[in-house]
Amino acid sequence: MQENIILLIISFILTLFLASYLRPMAIKVGLVDLPSQRKHHSGEVPLLGGVAMGVTFLAVLILSGVPLDGYRVLIGGGLLLIFVGVLDDIHELSATARMVIQISVALLMVTLDGVVSASLGNLLGLGSIEMDAWAIPFTVLAVVGVINAVNMSDGIDGLAGGIVLIAVAFLALVAALSGRTSDLTVLMVLIGVVAGFLIYNFPSRFSNQSKIFMGDSGSTLLGFLVVWFMLSLSQGEGSELRPVTALWILAYPIMDMAAIMIRRKLKGRSLFAPDREHLHHVFLLTGYSSRKTVTTLLLINLLLGSIGIVSQIMGVAEYVMFYAFLLLMLAYLFALRHAWKLMRAIKSDG
Repeated sequence: MQENIILLIISFILTLFLASYLRPMAIKVGLVDLPSQRKHHSGEVPLLGGVAMGVTFLAVLILSGVPLDGYRVLIGGGLLLIFVGVLDDIHELSATARMVIQISVALLMVTLDGVVSASLGNLLGLGSIEMDAWAIPFTVLAVVGVINAVNMSDGIDGLAGGIVLIAVAFLALVAALSGRTSDLTVLMVLIGVVAGFLIYNFPSRFSNQSKIFMGDSGSTLLGFLVVWFMLSLSQGEGSELRPVTALWILAYPIMDMAAIMIRRKLKGRSLFAPDREHLHHVFLLTGYSSRKTVTTLLLINLLLGSIGIVSQIMGVAEYVMFYAFLLLMLAYLFALRHAWKLMRAIKSDG
C-alpha cells in the first residue's frame, strides 16, 4: 500500500507540472475554450487538461511495474480517445464520428482485454440476469453511455473531475477489498492524476489566472477509464462490485444524462445537442455560485455512491437497490422538470 501511495503522490505532482507546462503552449496554438452563451468563464482557457492527465497516467503506469498485458485497450483506447478529443476540441467533430470511435474502443475492450458485461446480477428479484448473446451489445451501450455521462457533466468547473475522483476512490476501495492488487495500483495512479488536474479546475477565487479545462479529450478519457474498471471489477470470478452498485456510484451523471436526453427527445431535438438544461445550469441560473453548485452536486454524488457501497457491504438485495435506483431516477426526472419552482422555494427558505 505504501508503494501505491507513493505512486499517487508522483501522479499528482507530475500532473501539476505537466498541466502548468502545457498551459502556455495551448494558448500559443489556439487550443483554448472561449466564452459563449453556454459557458461561464472569462477569457481564453486552455483545453489540454486531458492530454496532461493521459500522458501522466501512462508514464506513471509504465514506471509502476504493473503488468500491462491486461490493460492493452485501457491504455491504447485511452490514447485514441485523447487524440480524437483534441481533434474535437479543435474542429468540433460530428456526433456520429465521436460515436463511431467510442463504439470501436468498446469493441476492442471486449475482444482484446476480455472486459464484457456477461451478467447484471439479480436486478429484478427473479434470479441472475445472464446477458449471453446480448453481452457485447450491452457492454458497448454501457461504455458509450458512461463516456457521454461524464462528458455531459463537464459543463462547469470541477464537476466532471470531481465525479470521476469520487467514483475512482470507490472503485479503489472495491479493488482493495477484493485483493485486486494490480487494479488497485492503476486506480491509485488515476486518483493522483485527477486530483492534480482539479487543482487547476476546481472553482476557486484564486485559480482564475491558472485555470485549465480537460476538454473532450479529458472527459472521454476519464469516462472510458471509469467504465472499464466498473465492468472489470463487476464481472467474472472473484468480482466484488455488484453491477447495481456501479449504478449508484455514478448515480448523478447517469440520471442527469438520462433526464436531459428524454427532454430533448420529447422536444424533437438531437440527443447530443448542447443546451443549458442540466441541473448545474439550474443552480447557476438561480443565483448559486459555481463553487457552491459543484460542491453541492459532488456531495450528492458522494452520498449516493456511499449508499451503494454500504448497501453492498451490508448485503442488501440487488433487486431492492435496483428498484430504489429506479424510484430515485423518477424523483430526479420530476425534480428537474419542476427545477425552477423547487430552487426558488429552497432559496426563499434559506
